[in-house]
Parts: sequence; structure tokens; C-alpha cells
Amino acid sequence: KALEIYNGTDSIAHLNEYQVFQSSNGGGWAFYHLFPDTAELAPGDVWVIVTDTWYPAQAALVADEILSYPGLVFFNGDDARGLVRIADGDTTLIDLIGIPTEDPGSAWPVAGVATGTVEHTLVRKADVIGGNYGDWAMSAGTDAMNSEYIVLPQNTYQFIGAWPVLDFNEPNGNLASATVIAAGDTLDAAIDPDGEIDLFTFALTEDSQVNIHMFISGYSSLDGEIRLLAA
Repeated sequence: KALEIYNGTDSIAHLNEYQVFQSSNGGGWAFYHLFPDTAELAPGDVWVIVTDTWYPAQAALVADEILSYPGLVFFNGDDARGLVRIADGDTTLIDLIGIPTEDPGSAWPVAGVATGTVEHTLVRKADVIGGNYGDWAMSAGTDAMNSEYIVLPQNTYQFIGAWPVLDFNEPNGNLASATVIAAGDTLDAAIDPDGEIDLFTFALTEDSQVNIHMFISGYSSLDGEIRLLAA
């Protein structure tokens, strides 16, 4: 499991001013995730948090935090998460997934999918440039058109660490233009030719070059607010 936070502002976000509040089974906010004291998130960048049971090789490449149980990312479909900024004496709920005081059973519906928050991957649409400030119903929507999220199959990880995702089609839509790697250079890249993520390291030692299609990077020119991207 994973959770991503995106900085859509034009300023560096000092994450020691933020926490992720956690609720389990409708019990209200009871647990609070603190970021590392010196953690910063650059404009257009994505902060990635994964469990320590996630694919170790890929986690080492993309994760900013790898948490053990019972950390923030060990959640079920009926556990709410809220991104909160605490600064200058004010506490502001920036973004919310789920309702902390409600137990929906096994999951909340998202985009018309009854079990949207359980055994699915949620990715924020590219035109959503701000948090919901506590209005989960607005974010979840009632169908694919008015929801802020794309509901994808469970364990859809090829988009992790990159936002916005502009095209969800394989194999061409989420691959950027070819990148030329010169002789002697080493590149870590994730490609997904058959629908399963594989990790490759290309180390060229001869006088030649190779064209490699890479996933889109985690940078965007969109303006907006810090917000949660995926669960």
C-alpha cells in the first residue's frame, strides 16, 4: 500500500508543518503521522510513503518514507486519512480521504464504484489542483465524470511517484518521449511492457547509445495546493 502527497504550489513545502491524521473504523482522529523534521517537498514534486512489505527494489527507488506496522499506510477501506497543516497557531484540514467519524462497513464509494476505497488504486485527476478541505463527498463524487479520482485495479503501481497522470493507457499513454542514454551512463527506470512492473538498470559500457522510453516524471506546471494523491 502507498500514499502520495503532491505539492502543487510554487513554494517549497516544509513538511514539519504538516501531519497526516488517521482514523480507524469511524473512531475519529486517533493517530497522527509526523514527517521527518527536515523533510521538504519541492514545487511539482510528490512525496511517496509505502509499507515495508511493498516491493523492496522499487521502494528503494521511489519511496521517501518506508513504514512498518502500524504506520500510516497500513489502512483498510474504512480508515480515513486527512492531510493537516499546523502553522502560525492555526490547524487547517487541507485534504481528506474518507470520513473519520463514519464506519462505512468495508469501504466508501468513489466515482460510482461501491467499494472504491478498498482493493483499488485511487489516482487524482490531472485537473484537480487543490485539496477538498474536508469535503470528501465532493472528491469521491457519484460517478466517473464528477469524481476527482480515477478508480484503478488494486496494485496499479506504474504511476507511483509521478503526477499528473495524463493518460492511463498502456503502453504508449503513460510513457514520455525517448531518452537517449550515452555510453557509460547508468539509468534507473521503471517500464511496464506486459502490465506487470519490472525494474531495470541500464549500464552502457560500450561506445553506443540506446533509446529508452521512461515514465513521465513527478513534475508539473500546474498550480494549486498540497494534497493527497493516491491510496
